[in-house]
Amino acid sequence: VGRLELHDELSEKRLRSLSCFQTMILKHALSFPSVKKVVYSTCSVHKEENEDVVSEALQQFQDHFKLTHLLPQWQTRGLADSSTGPFCIRVVPSVNKAQGFFVAMFEKIGTEHL
Repeated sequence: VGRLELHDELSEKRLRSLSCFQTMILKHALSFPSVKKVVYSTCSVHKEENEDVVSEALQQFQDHFKLTHLLPQWQTRGLADSSTGPFCIRVVPSVNKAQGFFVAMFEKIGTEHL
């Protein structure tokens, strides 16, 4: 195994580990009975840490939470190949001339006007 291949393998393993941890934290936050809104944000451009985490949490909590369409005027949305993409905000370094980050907001169903 070449040095570059080993680095890629370790990077992929770390990305999977971070994604699993982030999913666990988000699901825990959504499990509190009195929570009305949860904002999930990362300083990452990786789908595994962003749209994939949001999709997995939403799948488990779809009867209780929905995604809020944040800042409709913001041009750079989540990835198009994800059903959650249009609701999320992405900052892409090459497009937005800033550090990459991602934001999604979950809102408890039935509390939209509170």
